[in-house]
Amino acid sequence: MLPLGVVMCEFLKGCGGSSNGLQSEQPNIAQPDIILTGNESELAEQVRLGYAKLHEMAEGAREYLRIGFYGSRREVLRMHLCEPKGGVANYKHVRLVRESTGEAVRLVWGWDKLKPQIRFVNDDGELLTINGVEMEFWVTDAKGRLPTNSIDWLSLGAKWLAVGFAIWLGAQVAKLVVSAIAFLAFSAMVVGALMMAAGIAKSILELTGWTFDDVKNFLVRAVEELASALLEGAKFIEQVLPGLAA
Repeated sequence: MLPLGVVMCEFLKGCGGSSNGLQSEQPNIAQPDIILTGNESELAEQVRLGYAKLHEMAEGAREYLRIGFYGSRREVLRMHLCEPKGGVANYKHVRLVRESTGEAVRLVWGWDKLKPQIRFVNDDGELLTINGVEMEFWVTDAKGRLPTNSIDWLSLGAKWLAVGFAIWLGAQVAKLVVSAIAFLAFSAMVVGALMMAAGIAKSILELTGWTFDDVKNFLVRAVEELASALLEGAKFIEQVLPGLAA
C-alpha cells in the first residue's frame, strides 16, 4: 500500500510556473529513470518497474520520474506530483514537462453530470486546445456507460489519457508506447487524488472506489496480463483517432 506521503513541489522542482499556453522549461541531459521501448512484454516490464518509482514519489523520496521513449528522436517526459495550486486544482495532481520542447501540461480532473473527465490544462488552469482538439476526455465507454469496479475504472481512464497523449505527443510516437506512458501517468493522477482527496478528486474517489492497493495491482501484475492491457490501450487510440498515423 502506498503511504500518505508528502510531496513538496516548488518552482525549482517543476511544479511552478505560469503561462498562457504550454510552459517552456530547460531540458535535462541526465539518463531517464525509465526507457519505454521494445514489444508489449518489454514495455510491460518497464511499467511494472515504474510502480516502485511512483511509490518513491508519493513518499517524497523522489522529486520526479523521467520517462524516456522514442519518436523521431529520443524524448523524455518529466513527471511531477504537485501540491494544490490556486486556479488549477485543490488536490495533488500531475505536471508533465516534455523536455525536448519545454512544453508542460497539468493533468487534472473534471466532473460533470456525475461523470469524471481527464483535462489537460496549462499552469494557469486553462484548458488546452491542441491541433483543434479541446483536451478534455470523459471516462466512459463508447456508449457512455461507466465502469462497475475500480480496476475497470483504472483501465478506462488510462485508455482515455492515452488518447490525450497521442494528440499531444503526435503520430511519431508508437501507440503502444503512448499506452505505456498513459498507464504510468494515470496511476500517478490517482495516487495524487488519494493522497489529498478534496473537491472534484473526492467525488471521483467516491464514485470509483479507488485505493492505493488498486494502483499497485493495476501496475504490478503478470507481465502477460499487463502486456495485453497495453495492447488494448493502443487499439483504443486507433479506434478513437483512426486518422492518426504510426
